Amino acid sequence: MLSPELSRLDPADPIFDGFTTVEDEPPTSVRLSPDYSAPSPLWPSSDKTDAFVPESLLTRLIAWQRDFDTNFRWDTGWETQEAKIRWANEAETLEAELREALRGKAELTVDLWPLQAD
Repeated sequence: MLSPELSRLDPADPIFDGFTTVEDEPPTSVRLSPDYSAPSPLWPSSDKTDAFVPESLLTRLIAWQRDFDTNFRWDTGWETQEAKIRWANEAETLEAELREALRGKAELTVDLWPLQAD
């Protein structure tokens, strides 16, 4: 919540002409990385990031994130080796498709840290 002083500011005020906010600009770099209970594995997590990705691919990325949430424990790692292998295989496919979707729009970095666990 904004402080009372900040909530009275009007972005339409001419004093702000020429300024943009981070939210105004689409990201130039997108990171593919799961995180606990995240809505999707794309960072920065925003509508502008999601807009780069076809809806069908975004749906699959969200399902992949849910698979992580279901099968990876912060204290013990993967529930089963099968879950880890399935998740890793899907990561390869999703990375390739995401790289193609972002071509010419944003650079993709990938952090599959859960595969280093165990």
